[in-house]
Amino acid sequence: MITTRPLPPVFGGDPLLDFYHEQLLRHWTPRQRALAAGLGKLAGRGTRDTRCRALGIPEDEARLLMGIVDPAHYLSQLYRRGIHRLLNPAAIPLASSLLKDKRSFATAVANAGLPAPETFSGPASPTAVAAWFERHGEIVAKPNYSSRGRGVARYRRIAQGWADSNGTRFEAGALAAHLARVVSRGGLLQKALRTAPRLSDISPGALPTLRVHTFRLGGTLVAHGLVLRLGGGSGPVDNFSRGGLAAAVVDGAAGDVIGKAGGRVVCVARHPATGVSLEHIALGELADAAVRLGIAAHAAIGAGYGLIGWDIGLGDCGPVLIEGNWNPGHQLTQFTNACGLSALAVGRAYLQALEALPASAWADAAPLHWDGQYLPAPKLAPLSSQSISTAGLQID
Repeated sequence: MITTRPLPPVFGGDPLLDFYHEQLLRHWTPRQRALAAGLGKLAGRGTRDTRCRALGIPEDEARLLMGIVDPAHYLSQLYRRGIHRLLNPAAIPLASSLLKDKRSFATAVANAGLPAPETFSGPASPTAVAAWFERHGEIVAKPNYSSRGRGVARYRRIAQGWADSNGTRFEAGALAAHLARVVSRGGLLQKALRTAPRLSDISPGALPTLRVHTFRLGGTLVAHGLVLRLGGGSGPVDNFSRGGLAAAVVDGAAGDVIGKAGGRVVCVARHPATGVSLEHIALGELADAAVRLGIAAHAAIGAGYGLIGWDIGLGDCGPVLIEGNWNPGHQLTQFTNACGLSALAVGRAYLQALEALPASAWADAAPLHWDGQYLPAPKLAPLSSQSISTAGLQID
C-alpha cells in the first residue's frame, strides 16, 4: 500500500485543505512539488466537471457530490489518507497496526474490558470452531485486514443446519470446515449481536453502527462527526458502498437518511427492505453512550493515534465496539450534512490537530510513502524533471 499526497491544480479557498497543502508546499523540495502536482492532475483526469477536475477530484466522487457539497470544500477520499498518516503515526506499518489487524484489535478491546462482541480466533480446527458456534444461534465471520465490509458473512441456525444471509444452507460439519479455513487464514468469528429494538425495523439484516470520530487535542479527548449507518437490505454489513444507508446525528437525533442509487446520492424516506419510515429516528441516550465508549476506547488503546473513526454497534445490550479506523472516510460525514468537512466541528478539530503538528512531521510527509504492508515496496522509476509540468501552480 502506498500513501500519496497529490497537490490539486488549484486551491479552492477551504481553510482545512488549503492549510494542509500549504504546509506540504512549505516543506517540499521543487522535485517533490512537481511530483505532487503531477499526481493531482492525474487524479482529476477524466472528470467531466471542469471545476472538480481543477480541484483534483476523481470522476466517481464528482458524480456523487454534485449538487450536495461544494467541490471547493470537499475532502476527497484521495486526500484523506495523507492527512491521516500525519495524525496517526502508530498506524504504520499497517501489518502491525492495532486498528488494521482485527485479531489484535479484538484482543486489545477484551484486555481493556471494553464492550465488544464475543470473539473466536483459534485454534483453527473444525472441531474447535464447531464447539464454539454451536453455542450461538447466529455468528459473523470476518477476514483479517479487510475493509468496507468485504468478505464479511453472517450465518444463522435453521431447522436443519445453518444458512447465510443469501439463504444458502450449510450442514454443520461443512460450515465448521469452512470457518476453520477462515480462522487459519487470519480471520475471526464473532457472535452476532441483536439490534437495539428501536432500530430493528430500519436495519433488518445488519447491526446498525454509529461512526464516532475521536480526537486527541492537547491532553483532551473529544468526539465529533456522528453518523448513523443502517443496513439497506438483508445483508450483514451497513457499508454505504454495499447498499447501506446513513444519516448525520445531532443531539441524539438522526437527520435525513441518504442512500446511493445509479451512482448518485439520494434521500431515502422509507427503508428499502421493510418500508418503515426513516423519519424521526431518535437515538437519545444510545448516542451519548456510544460517544462515551469511543472516548474510553481511544484512551485505553489509542496511543499514537491523533484521531480514530470508531464503528460502534447499537445492540440490544447497548453500544459495543466493532472496529476502529485509522483512515476513516468522510464521504458520509459530508453527504449527510450537505457541506464540506471544514464547516463542521469535526473539520475544525482536524485543522486544530494539523496546526499542532511539529515541523518535523511535515518534513517527513513525502508525496509518495510506502506503507510496508504485505508486499515488498515497488521499485519506482526515476522521476525526470521534464516529465511533470508545474505550469499554473502557485508556490509561495
